[in-house]
Amino acid sequence: MAYQLGIDVSRYQENVDWNRARAAEVKFVFIRALNGNFADSAFPGHWSGAKAAGLLRGVYLYYREGSGFDPKTQARKLHELISNTGDMGELPPALDIEELNNPSLSASKIKLCLEELERLFGRKPMVYTRATVWDPKVGNVTWASQYPLWVAHYTVAGWSEAHMQRILATQPKLPRPWNRWDVWQISDKAPASNYGVSGNTVDLDFAEEETLERLSGKSVPGGATPPGGQIAPPPTPGGGGTSGGGTPPPSGDPFDTFMMHAGLEAELYSPEKYLVPVDDILAETGVLDVMPQDLKDLLKIRGNTYTVPLNIHRGNVMWTNTRVLEQAGVAVPTNFDEFFAACDALKAKGIVPMAQGSTDGFEFGHLFEVVLAGTVGAEKNHGLWHGTVPWSDPDVTQALENYNKVMDCT
Repeated sequence: MAYQLGIDVSRYQENVDWNRARAAEVKFVFIRALNGNFADSAFPGHWSGAKAAGLLRGVYLYYREGSGFDPKTQARKLHELISNTGDMGELPPALDIEELNNPSLSASKIKLCLEELERLFGRKPMVYTRATVWDPKVGNVTWASQYPLWVAHYTVAGWSEAHMQRILATQPKLPRPWNRWDVWQISDKAPASNYGVSGNTVDLDFAEEETLERLSGKSVPGGATPPGGQIAPPPTPGGGGTSGGGTPPPSGDPFDTFMMHAGLEAELYSPEKYLVPVDDILAETGVLDVMPQDLKDLLKIRGNTYTVPLNIHRGNVMWTNTRVLEQAGVAVPTNFDEFFAACDALKAKGIVPMAQGSTDGFEFGHLFEVVLAGTVGAEKNHGLWHGTVPWSDPDVTQALENYNKVMDCT
């Protein structure tokens, strides 16, 4: 499955270097043209600039309800504005349904706007929304599922380039009644400068290559998708171990090897299409003879191995400042009970017991995994991730309580 990268912009991203965006592997863009009845001042420049750079473009209308905002009128204003450019774009228009400036939302009025957009543009418009807005304010209206969904859900907090890898291992929460998404807004915190956009951050979107071609009727700009689907390109050799922040291989001249996290991360690179199994190399070198069976199983993807493990990331390590502990008369803890007792003793002396760093949020997930494994034990932890132990197990509840206590120590 090849994913392509997109952005969405409005007057809040007034200046965009569209050629730089294209160089950053941006393949499509949604551009705001209207906020209710009011034209977006940056739209004309964005519309022509994105076209010149060869991006697939869609226009969106920020839908408004309330006094002075008629659903059909908004649809007509959007169509008039786009028609006056003489360029209808490649992707369907999108109706942006949000709660900001909309104290209430009416399903029947939204339906009128969508139907008018479809009549005017001659194609089904997309709906942009998120489950936390649509479900409580609009509801599970069955007619909505006929419209392509552009869903907003940020499954990973914060931002780093490595997020792209972790996000692809998740799925967004879909509003009812949709059972699939066409475009997924994955973040509103991507560094704007990385994509040629002015300001601090920009919204980032994913879409499958096949979806973009279906919605636009055109091939995705740039031709064939290299490993990683433009979303998580292999790193430059020698460039470190983060597989989301490197440079894609030159067309027709891919790397012989590149670094990634071993195992299922290879799924992001369409392994049967772009990667070569290394089972024969592992067998010839004797690596399989010393590799634990669990690790062999984890490396397999549909019967083939595409990655060679080089090192081990250790997460279950606690560093202590022995000088501080000695001065406070506190022993180095060896289990959770001793750890919590040590925290209480340090807090009583006015000392913050534990420092928990975080650049973009994933560290808290790592910490919970460690607390979970330390609470339930290795065998039960394995069972949780393989479906043989239910997540309703009392030890999981205890792990959550332990995690809360650990966070209280920070």
